[in-house]
Amino acid sequence: MVTLIKKVFVILILTCVLLASTLAFASCNNESTSDNAPSEPTTPTPSTPSIIETNDEATEKLTLDMNDLSAPFEGFGTSLCWWAQDVGRRTEKNGDVEWRELAVKALFDKETGLGLTNLRYNLGANCDYSDYDNYGDKNRFAESFMTTDGSLDFTRDAGAQWVLKRALDYGVTHVTLFANSAPTYLTINGKAYCTDGARINLAPENYSAYAKYFCDVAEHFIDEGVPVKELSPINEPQWDWVTNGGQEGSHFTPNEVVDILVAFVNEMRTRSKLDGVVLSYPECGEWKKDTYNYLDAIMANDILRAEIDAFSCHSYWSNSIDKRFFKDYVDEYYTGLKLRQTEWCEMVNGRDLSIYSALTLAQEVIEDLSILEVVSWDTWIALSNYDYRDGLIYFENKDASLSYPKRYHAMAHFSRFIVNGDRQVASQIKLADKDSSSFLKHLACKDASGNLTIVITNSLSEKVLDISALADYNNMEVYLTDENHSMEKVYNASVQNKILIPSKAILTLVLN
Repeated sequence: MVTLIKKVFVILILTCVLLASTLAFASCNNESTSDNAPSEPTTPTPSTPSIIETNDEATEKLTLDMNDLSAPFEGFGTSLCWWAQDVGRRTEKNGDVEWRELAVKALFDKETGLGLTNLRYNLGANCDYSDYDNYGDKNRFAESFMTTDGSLDFTRDAGAQWVLKRALDYGVTHVTLFANSAPTYLTINGKAYCTDGARINLAPENYSAYAKYFCDVAEHFIDEGVPVKELSPINEPQWDWVTNGGQEGSHFTPNEVVDILVAFVNEMRTRSKLDGVVLSYPECGEWKKDTYNYLDAIMANDILRAEIDAFSCHSYWSNSIDKRFFKDYVDEYYTGLKLRQTEWCEMVNGRDLSIYSALTLAQEVIEDLSILEVVSWDTWIALSNYDYRDGLIYFENKDASLSYPKRYHAMAHFSRFIVNGDRQVASQIKLADKDSSSFLKHLACKDASGNLTIVITNSLSEKVLDISALADYNNMEVYLTDENHSMEKVYNASVQNKILIPSKAILTLVLN
């Protein structure tokens, strides 16, 4: 455990960084829009001067330690919650192509879309429609494969299943089955949310039945050719989830989480088809507070400690200080434990199609990969029709149209270039004239062939970055997203000693 003095020092330094970033965003205007459809990034003609070339003196300097590598990365992904069950049924056409096909292609195609490889399929909890009217937002009502007599009906949730199958065609290789609640046939109150405060809604005598249900569904999907890799039966257990139809959810104490997970382990051990499938747990909502209690309870159980593949958590309401403390704690007490970030969106009201929410997403990814060293990173809903900063793409029910905010292109800066098996390289960007950290956020990853990808965000004024550390590489491509560019290739030539980092911009450097 780090000492108290060290913690106070870290808090002071990181608080200054967070304050500066906050001030930079304070003046943002989110009225600008971007509705560019996904396409191959453009390549400038040789006669066009690159906007990143500069003769100015460097203000910051990049350094790398190519021998200091993280664990292999296991992919970027998203969930099908709250959109796939609707979008997957929409057969209206945009020209000769179905609207739903355009949406799936934009998310999962490796050539013109985001190329996401991980997918989280939501096992809905409602066994019938008796509670349907209580859901003000019908997209948050999810069908269960379990019926009111406990049997399974796999004709249900047809829209989401269509999206799942098409995503596999585009190259998804890692599917997690997750649930926000046990099926209502098994819950205490017959609903998919709590109604009696922060209390469990699944009776202990039904733990095994819940595990059996999950494993039955997993085996069905595996028989259908779906690459099910993880089962996640618990989601954000620390919240009370008294939503009255606002959405599905279940509260569990740390000890209840342990008991349920042990029931799952026992069931999974009887299923040969599930060899290689792991439990994802416990999907806490933040990297702080009660999450420590859930982690400690899980790791204190001999069965779960022996079975755990990774500790999964969401990055809501967690700043860089929270993440640093959590990572220090894991390294101190549970050395070698992998971490996954399995759900995040900005959680801010109002649509923002501009560069500002794009920068927020990009900086969140960089924090989670560089501080927590998560081995996978997933967004919350991929498509949104809400007045909210959540989806990577917005869709309109009335005319089946799609719009692509800058946030979509921000995700592409990572998912198009950092692929499964890549390893993060230890790196720093410091001020060129002094030994202090720059406000540029960045991430560097190396593939098995030694090719390098570096993503840089700049929320302040333009900077000039010394990249002489990259001199050993033969060629460099640079992709840019700012208010005037959307993941556009702006440079493709030999490596220079310096590049200009525009203000309020995201850059990806690809070197080989």
